[in-house]
Amino acid sequence: MNDKGIGKFLQILSAAGVTDLVTFSNYSAEEIPSLINYVCEETLPTIHLNWKEYGIREKSDLPIINATVMMYGLAALKKGLGAGDRGVIGRTISENIMTRAGVIPPIREERQSMFSKLNPFIRR
Repeated sequence: MNDKGIGKFLQILSAAGVTDLVTFSNYSAEEIPSLINYVCEETLPTIHLNWKEYGIREKSDLPIINATVMMYGLAALKKGLGAGDRGVIGRTISENIMTRAGVIPPIREERQSMFSKLNPFIRR
């Protein structure tokens, strides 16, 4: 693909939902198939119609591009299933609050050997 084709491909991936906006959203399982179908049906014909202009050497590469857009888009939408990333952050914050409040005991540090204390690359 040439620069114009790569730019269009990245634009399509963005439309397919491979962004934080999508992964931090809250989708239901019923919404995801229709969303990914809509995005693929509306955006991929652009690549199919202009494949030579976008520097795609073989027309047989188009199904690979289709599959890539569909899989990345589907993965991003599934991350947003039930408030995926947003839910993880909420749980992490809750755990931190409960640890500080003493509800959850803090994780004990492992005993270190004398030589590990001299290692400058160990985080303390």
